[in-house]
Amino acid sequence: MKKRFIVIPALVVLGVGGFFFMKSRNASKMDMSTFVSTAVVTKQDISSEISSSGTITPKDTYNITALVSGEIISADFNVGDTVTKDQVLYQIDKSSLESDMNSSNNSLNKANSGYANASKEYAKAKPEFAGNIYRSTRKGYIKELSIQDGDKISGGTDLATIYNDNVMNIRIPFLSAEAGNITPGMTGILTLTETGEQVEGKVASVSSMDQTMDGGRLVRNVTFEVNNPGGLTDKTTANAKVGEITSTGDGTFEASTNVDMSADLAAGVDIEKVLVNVGDYVEVGTPIFKMTSESADKLLKTYKDAVDTAQGDVDTAKKGVDTAKKTSDEYTIKSPIAGKVISKNYKVGDKV
Repeated sequence: MKKRFIVIPALVVLGVGGFFFMKSRNASKMDMSTFVSTAVVTKQDISSEISSSGTITPKDTYNITALVSGEIISADFNVGDTVTKDQVLYQIDKSSLESDMNSSNNSLNKANSGYANASKEYAKAKPEFAGNIYRSTRKGYIKELSIQDGDKISGGTDLATIYNDNVMNIRIPFLSAEAGNITPGMTGILTLTETGEQVEGKVASVSSMDQTMDGGRLVRNVTFEVNNPGGLTDKTTANAKVGEITSTGDGTFEASTNVDMSADLAAGVDIEKVLVNVGDYVEVGTPIFKMTSESADKLLKTYKDAVDTAQGDVDTAKKGVDTAKKTSDEYTIKSPIAGKVISKNYKVGDKV
């Protein structure tokens, strides 16, 4: 049976080549036809020699090269060992790979989140801008109107000031120790400072922050919501009582809504016609203006393009994860054949 040897880097040597010749000691060249020779029969050894020379060449050559870099943490074999095919020879530290894997997975999670948000915004935009209409995002009266027909606007442009004093808010101070016994939803009686009239309000919130009043008293503000009977303004003041707990001072009413409504758009649009006027009452979803068809189409395309871009980001991130997983196998180096180790070039602790 022929023996197999490998070098790690592997070298399998099989086969012999060259020439040979034979010598026979007791054989001589004679012409047996010329004479007959007789002799006494004796017992002797017949000796033959075979000599050969030539060059031994490898049948297979294997150069095992690391495709990744790092420190060798395992090399459980030695010169002279017989190894089997696919036996693990070297294990390279994977710590850098694990960092890359975490980074790739984080990128994929971020890309998936971005795609989900873009898809959600696109799905929301289609009905929201149906009929080329931009709709109110606030509830209340239009106190001021900042747009007109023919305007070109973009995201963040002020459209109108929305004011709603049908419901008024008021913050009134209570001693901190007593404010802890007041909870949202409780009913309070508010007494108007100037007239002494009383109105009912509901506790909307209780501040958790202590404030120091004159005299060193610690207080917390309690916010009430009050339906406006018609005479409350942003100059009206009142104190309050919740059960047996009385406030330590007055507060001033303010409209529950008094804000600028700005355009929530992903791209600029052209206003074809404004559909509201100062003094109009709007609900969330009330039409504010109509866009030109061309600009409305471009607006929706912006949302669709965002989805496509986000999908591309997801695909790229997935490839990064797949590449990192594939690279993981390259940190384990295995023997390509079965054979005998005749050279070992790296040991545990070496860097490749």
